[in-house]
Amino acid sequence: VADFLSQRYGGQSVSPDSLMTCSGVSHGLDLACRSLSLPGDVILVEAPTYFLAKGIFTSARLQQRPMPTDKYGIDTEALHRLLEECDAAGTPKPRLLYTIPVHNNPTGTTLPPERRRQLVQLAHQHGLFIIADEVYQMLTFPGAPEPPPPLRHFEQEYLAQTGATSNTTAGHAQAAAAAPSILAPSSSASMSMDLNNAFGTGLPRPSVPAGAS
Repeated sequence: VADFLSQRYGGQSVSPDSLMTCSGVSHGLDLACRSLSLPGDVILVEAPTYFLAKGIFTSARLQQRPMPTDKYGIDTEALHRLLEECDAAGTPKPRLLYTIPVHNNPTGTTLPPERRRQLVQLAHQHGLFIIADEVYQMLTFPGAPEPPPPLRHFEQEYLAQTGATSNTTAGHAQAAAAAPSILAPSSSASMSMDLNNAFGTGLPRPSVPAGAS
């Protein structure tokens, strides 16, 4: 799987240690949310967003805050203003941001490289973890321009990335790629969810990497 993704991601190396097999992208989203946040934390979501994701965030007891979008995807200037307002008011910042940066469902937008860089810069400045749902990264029509490389090309420290092959092949293999350091509790979290749906209770909150405010 790592070799396959390395080839399909424009030659960017994907380490097996950065991959986790999941029973679907929804499982991967749930793992990321519960490993990177605590109940009551705020998750920013694109407006509109994938309707099934909302139930996952509600189950994780996250507060959902919509973020404006335009023909290019999430409005990074609006995100910047929001985070600056939190700083000025001394209020808690959002913990997570959920985005579908390529062939967005339902809008169809693809976030251009410059906005991807802005998003990554804001994540580093404000300790914001990005959950990138890139299930459609390899689902471009023949003859259409190739989308920008996955967000992991721009960022790995503040990123949890989900993807799948079930949309492009007859199989149903799913994978979630992430910076291993931020999803370290995930294996025990997955076991908890699979056994009794009490997933995430007692998981340590991941520390924000040095340099983030």
